[in-house]
Amino acid sequence: EYLQVAWVRMCQVLEQDFTPYLQVCLPRMIKQAQAEADVAVLDADAEDEQAQYDENEWDFADINGRRYGIHTACLEEKCVALENIAAIAGTMGAAFAPFCQDCLFTLAVPLLEFDLHDGVECAAADLVSACIKSMAAANPTTAQQAAVQCLGKLIETAKSKYSPEYTTSAIDAIAVIL
Repeated sequence: EYLQVAWVRMCQVLEQDFTPYLQVCLPRMIKQAQAEADVAVLDADAEDEQAQYDENEWDFADINGRRYGIHTACLEEKCVALENIAAIAGTMGAAFAPFCQDCLFTLAVPLLEFDLHDGVECAAADLVSACIKSMAAANPTTAQQAAVQCLGKLIETAKSKYSPEYTTSAIDAIAVIL
């Protein structure tokens, strides 16, 4: 995580001179953003089983006689990775365009419906708008095509989510794209 923050800072300082390093830093950040959430299902009375999970990294809830746990630290790392990719995309502008299709359609758009963590959904919406802006700086026609594909999903998720934070992020992304 510290390395990702350093890459973002270096990108902000070097701006376009950071372009050769995108090949090095982005694959790691994308991998982190694609990490699957760890989930555990235990018996509700199995306190000894829960003891093996770090209480600072896992949250548990009892539902219908079962204890469900989620690795919240993993979700935070996923969120931070998305935020960092969006920051780099915003700084790099057109230089980030070659990475936008992959970031948009294999990462950001699917994560607009990530129900386990509002922050991930918000960061995904921010990444959508940052990628569309980068694409527009490089090739407005390609950006317009991608924007059409993304706008529908942003509008759909903004209407269906009950999180004010996500709705705000989605509306901000829509405004940037339009």
